[in-house]
Amino acid sequence: MTAAQLGGLVVLRAIVYGGAVAGGLAAYRWIRGRSPAAGAVFAFGFIVRAVLGIALFLISLFRLPLFSGLQLGGGFWALAIDGRSYYDAAASATIHGIGSVPAGSPSPAFVRALALWMELAGVAPVSAVLFNLLCYTLTALLIAACGRSIGHILALGAVTVSPALIVFSTQPLKDPFCVLLVVLAVAGMRLWTMSWGATRPRRSAAAAAGAACLCLAVFLMAGVRAYFALFMVVAFAAAGASAVATGGRRWQTTFRYASLLPLLWLMFAIGAGQYYEAYRALLTKTVGAPDAGVAALDTARARFVQAGGATATVAPTAPEPGSGATAGASERAEGAIARAAQTALGVLVLLVPISLLKSFSLVAFSGGRGLLAVTDVDTLVIDLTLAAAITMMTRRCRLRTTPIVVFIVVLAAVTTLTMSYVVTNFGTLFRLRLLAVTPVWLLGAFAAPSEAGIGSEPRVSPT
Repeated sequence: MTAAQLGGLVVLRAIVYGGAVAGGLAAYRWIRGRSPAAGAVFAFGFIVRAVLGIALFLISLFRLPLFSGLQLGGGFWALAIDGRSYYDAAASATIHGIGSVPAGSPSPAFVRALALWMELAGVAPVSAVLFNLLCYTLTALLIAACGRSIGHILALGAVTVSPALIVFSTQPLKDPFCVLLVVLAVAGMRLWTMSWGATRPRRSAAAAAGAACLCLAVFLMAGVRAYFALFMVVAFAAAGASAVATGGRRWQTTFRYASLLPLLWLMFAIGAGQYYEAYRALLTKTVGAPDAGVAALDTARARFVQAGGATATVAPTAPEPGSGATAGASERAEGAIARAAQTALGVLVLLVPISLLKSFSLVAFSGGRGLLAVTDVDTLVIDLTLAAAITMMTRRCRLRTTPIVVFIVVLAAVTTLTMSYVVTNFGTLFRLRLLAVTPVWLLGAFAAPSEAGIGSEPRVSPT
């Protein structure tokens, strides 16, 4: 590299990092202009993530005598062991090109996004901290753009103070990126739904913006966690069915949702890449024989059970319930009962502090690298914020927002029940449960009418 090239690179890095600071300040001022409380929450979240991320990077980089057992060196930590593989893949893509990321590799959309960012910010673990700050900032802006009510402050507060999200934001992990995509999808659903009651000049623009947000969210999520992108499409179909069933102009409503659904499916197919065919085949089988879907869940769960792990919530030899066309009526009933019990245990692991479950001998494992106390705090934060969001929504929900509510509830319910049954490792559930709880956090912000927010509907009910 010549001196001129090196100088240009230094200038580019200075512009990027200076722009990140300026962008954070601009976002803070805009959010604060809409709500001083929301502005304070955002500032807190931004500062905590930046300070903690840089501190953990330096501690691991210089091998300082703090939490030595959790350090991997080079700026990486054992609490996010897969972060190293994402970072290495993204760093390689900056050398060989974004197109070199294989479509069938783990989370290719996230790796490509991180690689694009590192092209600007530099190939270093601290660049991932900055990328996660960008994801957090965009998430906060989307939430704040929907209005100024207490629901928006609660949603932003839940995303901000989540211990899991704070920890994940300090490492090259995809979780902050996934949360951003969930918020983008729900924001798109709000725009799409509320455009129906908007005045004519705003209707087309709001509908187009909503469709664009939904398509982008599904496309990118399909390249990170394809099953969740599929859940998004299913939730949209359920929301459309509810809109047709509860609203007027049924033919027009049917046409609106039916016209967007194939486009969302196309985004899923393109984003999922080589994983698409497996999901398409499974759905085709499930439509004709629901037992095929149950068998697929049983197979996925069996793989988790066999893998074991330091935080496995069931014994590796746990029997799997019988299923299939050849099973008798009694065996089917026993299998259904077993699945219900296993799902119930999964929900408890998801939403009850693990130390409490261990004290009642509902789960038993000795792993966790000493971080189980952190997960307990995270669980309590989740429980409190979920309770607040649900309570607020029951007080503010109106009939015309039903499709948004259905979209959020179906998305959260399908995700919760699926992962509660399939995933038998607490460490994995700790990472994945953000996908289940984030939509519920957004109930008060996106599903209830708000003041001067994106897609705000008129005071009169649409006909």
